Amino acid sequence: MKTTTILLLAACLVCRHAGAATADAAATPDTRYRIDVRAGALPVGTEGHGAGPALGLGAGYALTEHVDLTASGDVAAHGAALFGDSESFRSITAGARLYPLGRHTVVRPWLGAEGGWYGVRHVEDSLYFSHYYTPHVESRVRDSNGGGINFGSGVDVPLGRHVSIGTDVRYHQTLGVFDDPGFLTTMANVSFHFGH
Repeated sequence: MKTTTILLLAACLVCRHAGAATADAAATPDTRYRIDVRAGALPVGTEGHGAGPALGLGAGYALTEHVDLTASGDVAAHGAALFGDSESFRSITAGARLYPLGRHTVVRPWLGAEGGWYGVRHVEDSLYFSHYYTPHVESRVRDSNGGGINFGSGVDVPLGRHVSIGTDVRYHQTLGVFDDPGFLTTMANVSFHFGH
């Protein structure tokens, strides 16, 4: 009986604390503007390339409780670090983010899609020896620019009124760039919120 009473009291305290945290998050008015700083990886390479780094900056403007307008600038690369083939991707895109549960919850899952400019640089490095056995490196660089789209999802967790942390997983599909490579980025992000 005593153990049951202690467990019930502990459960009530946990529920009360969770309810208070949810109420605080709901009572805290969200800020209108958001700046995102992202870093992570391009885990799945295209055309047999390996994984590589990915970085990004983003911005958002809250239209409603459930919808943000967004803009992003991202870079990602993969391939050989010294000799061999490598590819790098650059993009500037704009779109929207949907918060199905709203922006006044403790954990904020979201879905997003953006479209815009994509650029790809393909570098082929070759090491060869001249007739005097002197090593030479020859690089062949090809650039292509076109369009593209990205779509993905993530989760934001507020650490207070002005800072949140989260995840960002997106699939990018280039259009009109070489043979239209697609790639996946997985990033962790820190967001800074401000304005009313």
